[in-house]
Amino acid sequence: MSVWSVVWLVLLAVLFLCLLLAVAWWLRREADPARRSFRGAVRRFERETGAEGRYQLPWVLALGERTRTVETLCQALHLTCDGEANWFGRWWYGVDGAVLVAPEDMFTHPDGALTALSGWRRLLGALLRSRGKRPLDALVWVVSAEKLWSESMSVSAGLAASRKFADLQQRLGLSLPVYLVVTGAERVPGFVELAQALPADARDAMLGWSSPYLASAAYQPEWVEEALEQVRRTVEETVAEIGALGGEVASELYLLPRRLMEARGNLQALCDPVFRGNALGEAPLLRGIYFTGERGGADEPSEPEPFFAGRLLRLRVLAEQGLAQAIPRILRLRRRWQRWTLLGAGVVAALWLAGMAWFWQQAVGRIELLKEQRQVLALESGSEQADGGEALTAQRIRVLWQAMERMPARRFATLLFPSSLFSSLDGRVEATLRHAMRIIVMQPVQHRLLRDAGDLARIEDEDGADVDQEGYPETWPEYQLAEQLVGEAGRLERQVEQFNRAARNPLSAPEEALGLANALFELNLRPLPAGARENLGRALADGEAPLAEPISLKRIKPVVSGHFEALMQSWYSKLYTSQNFRNDIAQLERQLQLLDNRQLDGADKLKQLSNSIDRLQKLIVSINSAWGRASGHDLVPGYSALMEKAARSGLIGADVVTQVEDAGIAARQEFHKRWLSDAAPTSALLTQQASGGIELQKSLTQLKTALDAFMAQPFSVDGDRLSSLAGMDAARLAAALRDYADYQKYLGGAGMALPFEYRGETVAQLNAVVARSMRGELARRASLTASPQPETGFEAMSRDMPALLAAFDDLGQPDIRDEVARAMDQRALASLRQAERRLQSLEAYRPTQGSFDWWDGTRNAGFHAFRVGNAGELKQYLSGQLEQVAALAQGQSAGLAWLGPRQGTQAVDDQALIQRWLDLATELRRYREKAVDSAPAVLETLIGHDLNEMDVGNCRGVLDLTARPAGGTFFADRAQALLKMADSRCDALRLQGGAEAYRRLAAYFNQHLANRFPFSPRSDAADAAPEQVAAFLRLVDDKAALAAAGLQDLKSPQAPAARRFIESIQAARVWLGPLFVRENGGPWQGVDVGVSWRTDREREKGADQVIEWTLASPALKVTYPGGAARWHWSVGQPVTLTLRWAKDAPQSPLYDPMQPGLSVFERIASWSYDGPWSLLRMMRDNRVGAALSESGESGDIPLMLSLPVHNPGGGNAAARMFLRLTLSATGGKTSFGASNLPYRAPASPFRAAERTEAGLSGQRDGG
Repeated sequence: MSVWSVVWLVLLAVLFLCLLLAVAWWLRREADPARRSFRGAVRRFERETGAEGRYQLPWVLALGERTRTVETLCQALHLTCDGEANWFGRWWYGVDGAVLVAPEDMFTHPDGALTALSGWRRLLGALLRSRGKRPLDALVWVVSAEKLWSESMSVSAGLAASRKFADLQQRLGLSLPVYLVVTGAERVPGFVELAQALPADARDAMLGWSSPYLASAAYQPEWVEEALEQVRRTVEETVAEIGALGGEVASELYLLPRRLMEARGNLQALCDPVFRGNALGEAPLLRGIYFTGERGGADEPSEPEPFFAGRLLRLRVLAEQGLAQAIPRILRLRRRWQRWTLLGAGVVAALWLAGMAWFWQQAVGRIELLKEQRQVLALESGSEQADGGEALTAQRIRVLWQAMERMPARRFATLLFPSSLFSSLDGRVEATLRHAMRIIVMQPVQHRLLRDAGDLARIEDEDGADVDQEGYPETWPEYQLAEQLVGEAGRLERQVEQFNRAARNPLSAPEEALGLANALFELNLRPLPAGARENLGRALADGEAPLAEPISLKRIKPVVSGHFEALMQSWYSKLYTSQNFRNDIAQLERQLQLLDNRQLDGADKLKQLSNSIDRLQKLIVSINSAWGRASGHDLVPGYSALMEKAARSGLIGADVVTQVEDAGIAARQEFHKRWLSDAAPTSALLTQQASGGIELQKSLTQLKTALDAFMAQPFSVDGDRLSSLAGMDAARLAAALRDYADYQKYLGGAGMALPFEYRGETVAQLNAVVARSMRGELARRASLTASPQPETGFEAMSRDMPALLAAFDDLGQPDIRDEVARAMDQRALASLRQAERRLQSLEAYRPTQGSFDWWDGTRNAGFHAFRVGNAGELKQYLSGQLEQVAALAQGQSAGLAWLGPRQGTQAVDDQALIQRWLDLATELRRYREKAVDSAPAVLETLIGHDLNEMDVGNCRGVLDLTARPAGGTFFADRAQALLKMADSRCDALRLQGGAEAYRRLAAYFNQHLANRFPFSPRSDAADAAPEQVAAFLRLVDDKAALAAAGLQDLKSPQAPAARRFIESIQAARVWLGPLFVRENGGPWQGVDVGVSWRTDREREKGADQVIEWTLASPALKVTYPGGAARWHWSVGQPVTLTLRWAKDAPQSPLYDPMQPGLSVFERIASWSYDGPWSLLRMMRDNRVGAALSESGESGDIPLMLSLPVHNPGGGNAAARMFLRLTLSATGGKTSFGASNLPYRAPASPFRAAERTEAGLSGQRDGG
């Protein structure tokens, strides 16, 4: 058993002993008779009252002296008594609450009375245990009247009570409401007389003061004075009422209020120590002061009757609930030991539970480990009959190792679970681990090592390949198998030694087995944690049987050493075989012949030529070093290291290595006899050394040196001939030129080493490789960029392209040069097409909504079309549009410079595109040169001037006179599009606006004015309303011009009549308009009328007999001869024209029934007209000739007055008189004539025009 287990056992024993002591103490305390009696009394009254909870009824404690008064109050309240008094007093209870009347000596005992003090504290403890949260709800403090009216007794009683209440607060932790009841009031003179004088109901009323303040309000000494003052006022009012009713008052009753005030100081001394509290503000709550007494006195044997107490308990003490307040400080102090006890128990429990949970988790983990081990063992047992291969073995090892990684360092036996100390589970687990380690790890590793040993013994079986005649000697299969054999032998020896250490030393077995498993089965297992490794080592060391038997390699040593010797002898034989040497020479001669015929095309073929020279050169060096002065060198790289490893190997040994080297010496001597004798070399590629050896011709070594220097250059890589040049950019072009420059440096440097007999053919092959490499460099961009931009660096490319094309010419590759030039053309054309698309997508100079359908016919169409507010903003907009177009054109300048000379070689569509952009660049250049006829300048004039000047009335003329830029350029296309849209909208607006204007004019005229005077041929027609005429004139101002513009080009049979109507109302507007002018919202001002009397005298007849001419209206009258010649008339004024003949005139006027307005009285003839148009009706009836249009040159209106006259000689004659009127605006100097007025508006000609157009379209379609 471990030290920790012993410690845990001791702790458990101590805790168990403490628990037993606590239980014994609790049982002894509960067996106390005093406690049982109190608890039994509480249970009885709870059962009898039916209280469902201990806190349902309020508990009140009555303390002090003469508590018999409280019991009397309880009897009056019909509370039930709990039998005889007990040590704690007596319980009185009912549905309203429970009152505990404590013995008097518990509260009023003298100092040093230990028995009473013990009973007092036992009572508080019983209350606290019964109702721990709220032991009491209120206190009734009973004080006798004798003490209250005694100064010394009240002071001592107050101090004693303060100590009792402080002790109660300290032990219960509550600040309780206190009701001070002064008993024995019958001993105070006047109280009995007061009670006797009151009715029976009034004797049960409370006499005292109830606190009106909140429970949270702190006690103030003024409350005592306030209480006594209130009681005094109540008594005074009652005494006064008694005196008023009875007619007299006893002297004692009369002096009672004064005696009450005499107790004020004593009551203050009694209450202040109790309710003032300590420095922390902890004090009982004073809720009322009441006076009670008993009738009959204490000496009478009958049961006394209380007065002023019947309602005290029910209406005051038991009615107020929830006033008891906890004192936090005392509660904290009282519960401090409980908190520490709970904290200690919680800590112990938490530690124990944490330990149990932790150990349980560890135990569950180990159980899972055992389950996995069982599964692994089951898998192993199932594979005994059928071998699952190395994959299954590796899987089993991985599962086992992962399970052991998670294995905790703790054992199952622990003090946290004491019964686990007697379990044999740890022993079974260790036995399982040993078995799993032996079966799953050690045995498969042993089998694998034995199999590897067998494979090593059969390694020569793999020698089935022929000698690579083009390879180096160190790459031949025999030599490589020998290297493999030596390496495998060393590895097998190290692994077997590691396995034997694990089998002999179980403590080191986990580390050794881990390395072997990772190496043999290609696992990646991590080392076990320290705890798991120690547990596993301890489990393996406790076993009696070894993990595995050690492995011995002695039986395969002869086989391995023999295989090594055979492989090396075979390699020596092939190394010094003349056939191999002749094959290498023949291959090199074939490659040189292809080079001479310029058929060695490609960098890979040149590389093969260099490798052939190098291989033959190395073979010659090896041969020479085998016997010559360089015999101390390795035959091949790594030869000495191989022999040293083989000599150190326990499976081969130094003896075998010595035999192998002797065999090599014999093979070299045989080769020497064949090739290094005095006989001449058998090939023109070889020369004899002075030392007897052989070497290659110097020209071949020079050729190899030059080719190797070429192959080391970045431009020696063949480019893909099928790759696209779409990704060509300036960087790649510069890189291609750098390759060409580097190649020229190569030719001037390392290339100078090329021998003369091979120089021309080699340079031609190198030129082709470099050209293809340069092309590949140009095409490499396509594979690096997902979406190349055609215009990327085109300007730089166009600068470098001539040099690149010249380089391809110099390299003798015209096909690549033409391909690159075509790619450059396509790049420029692609950029040009993209620029064309971008130019169209810019929508430069595009009006709002892409058309002029929004134009309403007003001026400044250019501002609205391009969403600007003034000329400055329009100029800024045009500058911005031009800058965008110019930027696109500038971006294509390099492409145009490249394509210009090559334009004739392109397709027809591409030629047109190139010419279009060349023309665009030309127009932009002319614009920068301030040419006013350049296409941009003409387009800006159209937008900035012409479009702003036109409206629906003049748009046709403006557009017909607008200058148009020359065709073929972007600006010309935009100008033509704008003109076409504006022209179409102009026609539509003129037609649409004219139709609508004419419709409104004609409709209004025909509805309100037609055939109404003055728009009627008859003078007696009904009058047109002046307001409607005025409204029509306003409509003429708005619509007449638009209607006239729409009718201007209208092709319709009804158009002339409509035009005449519009012209007539426009003319009428001139002289009718002034009639309806208002000034500051006043009435119509009318017109000034100039009168010219007796005009056209050559045509008058009998006018000289008229001596007075008068033209009058209600407001003004003009006469002739003499008087003013200017008269004013307003619409609605009646007009009278009067002629008076002289008394002695031979003729006198006669009545003419054909003239309705004419009246004759003696020698006076009058033409009278009324109605709104009186002046116009007078002008119409007396007009000259057939129409009023026969005005004079000055615009006056001629009138002729004609009537029959009576001659003195008998018979009648006709008299004619003439006068002229001129109309002018009020206060105006310019006169105007009166034109003819239309009588009816013709039908709209626009509908007829639409029908005619539709018919013509149908005829064209049909034709």
